[in-house]
Amino acid sequence: MTFQELADQLGAFSLSLTASDYAASGVYADLLLEQRQLRQVVQHLLEQEFYLVFATAVSLKPAACLVYQFARHDVLFRVNLRLFAHENESPTISDIFHAAMWYEREIHDFFGIAFTGNGDMRPLILSEMDAGFHPLLKAENVCMDAEKLGFLPLADEPEAGDEQARGSLEDA
Repeated sequence: MTFQELADQLGAFSLSLTASDYAASGVYADLLLEQRQLRQVVQHLLEQEFYLVFATAVSLKPAACLVYQFARHDVLFRVNLRLFAHENESPTISDIFHAAMWYEREIHDFFGIAFTGNGDMRPLILSEMDAGFHPLLKAENVCMDAEKLGFLPLADEPEAGDEQARGSLEDA
């Protein structure tokens, strides 16, 4: 698989797909998504025989950024997916990649992000007594702006029923 092949396959999904310098970053491609695109893109990666390497989050302004890394066994090719957890919520991918269940629980413990559709959001590392305590969630005044990392958060994602707004994004 090459970057161009992936770009051709995912072109309809992405807002921003950029090639990365593998020697510097450890990945060949970075993809910035909207939350509503996550499950489709992840399902596509599964069909293309990618596996989930890890998932994590980073406290940023205006919203925490989720980072998923995928790779393939047959060729050296790694992809980072990034999306913003607006209102501390994101769709689950644990029904597509079952190992994501553990990562989502850990992210919930440390950052307070809820994964809709994940039926098991029990604390993984923290105890029940730590409810509401998210040790890696930074106060907004100490979070770095997402712009400083070279990408902008999607400010106004269309609502699920907003067909006109969705159509205009997909046509872009």
